[in-house]
Amino acid sequence: MTLQQSIKLGGWLRRRAEDVLVALLSIMFVTFIIQIFFRYVLNNPVGWTEEVIVTTWLWTVLWGAAFILSEA
Repeated sequence: MTLQQSIKLGGWLRRRAEDVLVALLSIMFVTFIIQIFFRYVLNNPVGWTEEVIVTTWLWTVLWGAAFILSEA
């Protein structure tokens, strides 16, 4: 594999890592909206939403630290 191919592969992998972050943030946002709807509109809070939000937040932080932050 040449240097140019390695650079292209690295760019492709970085974009996929960003896609994973977008998916995690989207899941967290949708779950948060579900939590608000059930708690304040239906007056019937569901417990699993908090666990999903915390788990996706942790994965977002760890994934971002591992793959998105550039080296200084």
